[in-house]
Amino acid sequence: MIIVFISKPVKLLGEGTDKTIVDGIIVDMDVSNLAIGLKKLRFNEFIFGRGTIAGPFNEQNIIEECSTTHIQLAHGSGIPVNDTTPGPIYSFLIRNNDLGTGGSMEFFQGQGAAINME
Repeated sequence: MIIVFISKPVKLLGEGTDKTIVDGIIVDMDVSNLAIGLKKLRFNEFIFGRGTIAGPFNEQNIIEECSTTHIQLAHGSGIPVNDTTPGPIYSFLIRNNDLGTGGSMEFFQGQGAAINME
């Protein structure tokens, strides 16, 4: 399995989940307030965790019409409460995705939240 680290701003637009397949995990952990977009792709997992200095975003982050088993959005400290509070969870549009029968979405926050990608 591969890990694809995407950098800001990236829009990955596929031709459909049956035609555009990333056999691995897509990771966005680059500190920035620039939005990402994933549409009409099949991938194993998506992990987003930019820390507390990312946001607010000028555009929406979008995950739409994708097929995956796991979507994870992490926020390092505190919960962003509006469009002026820094934090990567604000301004995400996640809709019309297929998580299968055992798939999941995970949202979490906390001081020092981190992901080990080794």
